[in-house]
Amino acid sequence: MKSILSLLLITSLNSFAQNPLIEWQNTIGANKDEQLKHFSKTAEAGYLLAGQTSANISGDKTEDSYGLIDYWLVILNADGEVSQDITYGGNSFDELSSACQASDGAYYMLGYSQSDMSSLKAEDRIGFRDYWLVKVNGFGELIWENTIGGTDDEWSTDMKPTDDGGCIIGGYSRSNASGDKSEGSFGGSYDYWVIKLDADGEIEWENTIGGNGDDYLQSIVVDSDGGYLLGGSSNSDISGDKTEDAIMESNDYWLVKLNASGVIEWEKTLGGESSDRLNAIIQTTDGGYIAGGESWSNASGDKTEDPVGALATDYWVIKINEDGATEWDKTLGGTDFETLTSILETADGDIVVGGESNSNISGNKTSNSFGDFDYWIVKLTATGTIVWDESFGGSKRDRLISILEWEPGELALGGESNSGITGDKTEDVLGGDDLSARDFWVLKLKPVVTEIEEHSNNSSVNIYPNPTNDILHIQSNENTIIEVHSLTGELLIQSNNPSTLNLNNLTQGTYILTVFNNNHVMIDKKRIVKL
Repeated sequence: MKSILSLLLITSLNSFAQNPLIEWQNTIGANKDEQLKHFSKTAEAGYLLAGQTSANISGDKTEDSYGLIDYWLVILNADGEVSQDITYGGNSFDELSSACQASDGAYYMLGYSQSDMSSLKAEDRIGFRDYWLVKVNGFGELIWENTIGGTDDEWSTDMKPTDDGGCIIGGYSRSNASGDKSEGSFGGSYDYWVIKLDADGEIEWENTIGGNGDDYLQSIVVDSDGGYLLGGSSNSDISGDKTEDAIMESNDYWLVKLNASGVIEWEKTLGGESSDRLNAIIQTTDGGYIAGGESWSNASGDKTEDPVGALATDYWVIKINEDGATEWDKTLGGTDFETLTSILETADGDIVVGGESNSNISGNKTSNSFGDFDYWIVKLTATGTIVWDESFGGSKRDRLISILEWEPGELALGGESNSGITGDKTEDVLGGDDLSARDFWVLKLKPVVTEIEEHSNNSSVNIYPNPTNDILHIQSNENTIIEVHSLTGELLIQSNNPSTLNLNNLTQGTYILTVFNNNHVMIDKKRIVKL
């Protein structure tokens, strides 16, 4: 996965295997195309995967399809083995967008449906496409289901369980007041539409939120204060619920904070001069939030860094406080395309972001692409400094959906893959003759070493401060030669007997500092971090 030079460098550092390695993996699918939309832990110490498929009984699928596309929910045990799968659908297209486990142990499945009353669906559609929420018990038996929509078009995108046993669901809608929708469209196009339901599937409140353009809700956070934070993208100017114009008339991140009753407390537009699309948002332990997605923008507006790829998208990560004020932002990528889909705050307080990338070694990316797009994860400190990055993939397209932390330092990755046995992938695609077929692909990673055992033959060599913004001080009782390498082995700085090193020309990240004596015998090797 790494170049020979990089592997030699890592070996010389002993415990510099801080980048995660695969412990086990599982390709899960049937003889058609399976798309993963949700990946989380279960209360029973397993994994919950949910997506959609048109397959009949085949591969890991134990039930035939009901319509053209159905919901498909799969439970894995702690070792990654399939223990149960559930197929649910009507007579047409039922495309799952999110899922979760309720506090009573049951499972919610949310999607958008074009099915009328049929098979397992008890209600006709209201408009062209509706939200369709299904609650089943641990055996896959229906508890209740609810078709929710207006007379036009609704796309669901995310849901979260709530402490009362219910859930909050959301997406975007262009329906006027009709059906379950009490408010009209603000701009004649799509608006955020969020709904709170109780444990029996009854609507407690719903709210249409938008401006005069397109507003696409993608992610919902159940806030520690009892309210909710909505994150998505908008190109609306000041109008409706939007109090700030779009930046350069393009898509921006749009955050909307609601109280427990669904009333807007504040909203914030964040973006640069080009298109910025938010895909994920989480709340951090300090009460603030991390938002991320993909960006085409140069340094402009709220964006402080230019893209790495001049004609491609990068990850764009923003840390904001509990009131919506920006604390820092970070652009991450290589020379080709990156799309961020998931964010995780780890037990040690760091941040892991992930998605897909087709870049080779360039920019912030330290490993080449295996073929097409690969899973790409990056670990950052709580202040946005890169700790490490890693890619996983095969020869075709591999798209990461979500990152979990199983135990402290142990990550699990869930996504979808079109790759056969190539690169990191040890199982063939299950789609048969369908060359475009995808399967669910889950990776469990070995515990990550966060501390490096420094190699040292001379304890009198001292460096400080580490991390540093610019100047690194070096103290030694003999003449030294200092070299600074990138994680891929590229020599960046070489200096004879320095007392200080100026790191201003280095980008933020982790580097290897090696100390030699005058005979070029290594006497020390340390990791340094440039802030």
